[in-house]
Amino acid sequence: MLDEISGFVFYRRCEQMDADYADDILKFNGISIDHFVAVAVAEKISALTTKSYLKERAKRGNRAKYEAVLAKVPDIEPEPDDRLPSA
Repeated sequence: MLDEISGFVFYRRCEQMDADYADDILKFNGISIDHFVAVAVAEKISALTTKSYLKERAKRGNRAKYEAVLAKVPDIEPEPDDRLPSA
């Protein structure tokens, strides 16, 4: 019983520390909690729907058109600023 109570107290303290920390960050950045929650929900929805979106988008793709566009790209050395760093 004591472990359950002390665990709950620890959880509530951590929860409060997290809430205080989040409040400080939001105030520092001038963001309301409503705005923060709305953005967090939108990001989560986006993350959950990305895979299905990409699958649907891939179905509309056309390999022949893709290769036709790639064939138009000149086969030249990239500009110095565009080169990949050598390992």
